[in-house]
Amino acid sequence: MRLKGITKEFREYFRKTWFGQSNSHTVEEPVGYVAPPLDGIWASAPYFHNGSVPTVYGVLTAEARPKYFRRVGGPKEYDIKDLGLKVEKLSSPALKDAAPEARRRVIDTTLPGLGNQGHPFGFKLSEKEKRMVIEYLKTL
Repeated sequence: MRLKGITKEFREYFRKTWFGQSNSHTVEEPVGYVAPPLDGIWASAPYFHNGSVPTVYGVLTAEARPKYFRRVGGPKEYDIKDLGLKVEKLSSPALKDAAPEARRRVIDTTLPGLGNQGHPFGFKLSEKEKRMVIEYLKTL
């Protein structure tokens, strides 16, 4: 969603500023994004570019990705088994008449820009292999 927010017109304008004077910048449609490195991944939950998956186990397992969730516990609470945030899975999005702060705390992955689909690379791993990956990532 962020990439699509940078319009072609803006990129053309940017190229005309002093930032683009080197002419090394071409006006193209952006594709993809730069993924962060894996070192310290155990400490960087939630995952995906939009924070829509609370644990590494959820990254590796589609069924473990909650549609609606909110973080529980204090700031130092951590899900050591699944490697990520401790969350409460919810059955529905935040109520429209709930207090604004309560609504902000609920992650609704059905909203544009908050989807948690995609990235199927770990889906074919066995449960044992997924747990081995998680244990390895704890060492980085």
